[in-house]
Amino acid sequence: MFSTITSSQQRQCLSCGHALRGRIDKKFCNDQCRSEHHNRKRQVPDDKARPIARALQRNRHILRHLLGEEEKKVVSREALLDLGFRFRYHTHRHENRRGAEYIFCFEFGYLQLGSERILLLRAH
Repeated sequence: MFSTITSSQQRQCLSCGHALRGRIDKKFCNDQCRSEHHNRKRQVPDDKARPIARALQRNRHILRHLLGEEEKKVVSREALLDLGFRFRYHTHRHENRRGAEYIFCFEFGYLQLGSERILLLRAH
C-alpha cells in the first residue's frame, strides 16, 4: 500500500534541489520554494516581450477592475485612458454576426460604441 524510497531514488525540491522528506508526492521544500518555482515559470524571458506582457496584464487588470462583478458595463474612453489603459495592446479580436468587432485582453473585452463610449464585457 505505501511505497518507500531508497537512497538511490532520493527526491529533490524542484526549486532549490534539496532532498525532500515526507509525502511521496511532495515537490517542494516549503511554500517559498513553490512560489519561486512558479514565479520563474511565469516570468517572460525575452526583454522585448516583457513590456508587452506588462501592458497586456495592466490592460486586463484595468478591465477587471472597472467591470467588478458585472458582466457588461459602459464606460467612457477617458476613464480607461485615465487608468493607463493602452488600446494598442490586446490578445485577440472577435467579430460577431452583425459585424461588430470586439477586442479582448484575455477574458475581458470591449466594443467601441462611438468615439467616447465603450462597452466592457467578460467572456464566458
